[in-house]
Order: sequence, then C-alpha cells, then structure tokens
Amino acid sequence: MDKTVAFASFFQHGTELIRFTANDSARLRVAETALAVERFRLAHQNQLPGSLAALVPAYLKSVPTDPFDGQPLRFKRLEKGYVAYCIGTDLKDDGGPESKQDAEGKWIRNQPFDITFTVEH
Repeated sequence: MDKTVAFASFFQHGTELIRFTANDSARLRVAETALAVERFRLAHQNQLPGSLAALVPAYLKSVPTDPFDGQPLRFKRLEKGYVAYCIGTDLKDDGGPESKQDAEGKWIRNQPFDITFTVEH
C-alpha cells in the first residue's frame, strides 16, 4: 500500500475514532452532571441550582468541560426539569434539543441536536 494512501486511511479512521471518543466522553459528562444536579436538588428542597458552578465543590470537583469546544457544559432549566448538554459534532450550540428517531427507529440526521441528559420532574 502506498504510504500516502495508508496515511489518508489512518487519518480518516483516526478522525472517526476521535469523534466517537468525544461523543462518549460528552455522554458521560452530561450524565455525571445530571447526577450532581439531582444530589443538589435532594439537598435543597427540590430547588435546581442557578448554574452548574453552584455544584462546585460539594457535588462536582469542577464544572465539566464540553469535549467539543472546551467550554463549560451547558445547563438549561425547562418548564418541568432541566437539560445538561454538550454541543456535539456540529460544533453549534443548538440550545439542548435531543437527537430524534423516525417511526422506523432510524436517527434523523438533518436536524440540529446536542448531546443531552434531560430530567423531567
């Protein structure tokens, strides 16, 4: 195999590996953050924190960073709960919508979404 072709193949697959690793890391970080929010809520008469910074240091060592842009994870109150999220591979803050599936269970790819952990209560 030509060295150029081998490098191009490695680069393409390496990029995919980095993307999958960032996705997994994002999912773990938003889940960890949601657990910290729930612990805060239990300790504060069902109140949500004003920001993720309110969770430090009692519930988190620090506010986790978004693996896609290095910024702090996003946190948004909803009418009946909240969402913790990362911006995802499109590198755009879409405001926390989750990815959706069509009636056949296939992921809808042409709509903006973030990597989220939503809690409704």
